Amino acid sequence: MIRTIGTNEYAVYSLVLSVVSLVALDLGLGAATSRFLTLYKAKGDIEGEQRLLTVVFKVFVLLTIILAVGLTFLYFFSDKLYSSLDSDQIEQFQSVLAVFGLYSVVIFPLRPIDGILLANEKFVQLKSLDLLQKVLTLVFMVYALWSGFGLFGVVAANVAGGLLVTLVKLRAALRATSIRPDWRSNSFRDLRMVLGFSVWVTVISISQRLIINVQPSILAGLAGAHQVALFSLAITVEGYIFSIASGINGLLLPRVTRLTVAGERSRDELQALLERVGRLQFFLLGTIASGFMLLGPQFMRLWVGPLADSFMVAAILIFPAVVTATMHVAETSLIASGRIRNVAFASLIASGLSLPLSFFLVSSWGALGAACAVCFGNAVGRISYMIYIYKKHLGLRMGSFFTSVYLKIVPWMIFATFLSWLIGRLVVGEDWISLLLRGVIFLVIVGIVLFKFVLSTTERGYFRPRRWS
Repeated sequence: MIRTIGTNEYAVYSLVLSVVSLVALDLGLGAATSRFLTLYKAKGDIEGEQRLLTVVFKVFVLLTIILAVGLTFLYFFSDKLYSSLDSDQIEQFQSVLAVFGLYSVVIFPLRPIDGILLANEKFVQLKSLDLLQKVLTLVFMVYALWSGFGLFGVVAANVAGGLLVTLVKLRAALRATSIRPDWRSNSFRDLRMVLGFSVWVTVISISQRLIINVQPSILAGLAGAHQVALFSLAITVEGYIFSIASGINGLLLPRVTRLTVAGERSRDELQALLERVGRLQFFLLGTIASGFMLLGPQFMRLWVGPLADSFMVAAILIFPAVVTATMHVAETSLIASGRIRNVAFASLIASGLSLPLSFFLVSSWGALGAACAVCFGNAVGRISYMIYIYKKHLGLRMGSFFTSVYLKIVPWMIFATFLSWLIGRLVVGEDWISLLLRGVIFLVIVGIVLFKFVLSTTERGYFRPRRWS
């Protein structure tokens, strides 16, 4: 995309996506839909399910109107908000915002569909459709770029992939449940309960957007399009880590919820699950992060050329993401126990630190300064503060967790990475073939070291063919 449409156009495209994501808030109703539908289904309360869906969809219609107004405001005042962009870039921004904004307004009322599928335990279908959307978008993008459709072809690819998968999700949701909203009903008995939960999810959502999604806008206002492109590319790399981690963690929600509801007698079992899942997550995510540190500079030079400086930006963003991903079982348990406000406070701390710090650092360091601000905010809010909360309210032994997950794995991971670097130096060249060979060397060495010195007998059993029979 960068080589075909250019760095400035890529920056405009990324800026539009971040702006729309910043404005398109669902007030936590998506998460509330899944949580309370699951509760009603467990009770067999069909009437409650119908009341909930009615309230949720009506509120989403209202939010869609607010979204349309917000995007319209951004369209007409974009030249004043992003003063570092030139007139051509502002014109491109407005054109892309008009197309992608209209698409967002159309699909926004259908956001509760994911919650409906989760509540009906359609995990495989939901994750498969999310994967399908990424694949379709990728295929459409490649076609648009090869056909010379430029920036608007890329936007059309996103819109086409999103619309098709949303329609398939809608059909899957209709098949998963016979419950339908009653648009004529005026019953809002569940609204207070839903908003009581969703208000904290909203705080989390807004705070997280103020941590990451607002950074391209700050860069566009203070540092220019090139720095927006650098940071947006780094977000893409960090997003791969998040997608892998959330895909694994999402499947654990029902079990963690059951353990939490069971009470004190399940604390030890929850501790064991936290450490077991944390180790498995770190085996995967730690390997990806280590491989990126080892091969990232060469990969970024080959992949994006002029934007290879985004390597350090991505590296800074990756490490707090890895740590928070390995503790996700504890976060899920905290939410299931009704303490979602603590998660909200953590996000508020992170955004409250990173946002003002980014204004200070961006002027001098650009995208790298924005990444440092985000990393610092997450380290204090979403890691340090949450560790304290997990110990205080869940009684989890976080020292034992870090010993089991990090102290016992990181030294061996560093050793394997260093050994891979030494052997990789024997590979000649700086092209894709040499990168592939160094990557294979790294994976083989890491696999051998982890399997031989780190994995327990139970963990080794996960990779034996007989467990899949």
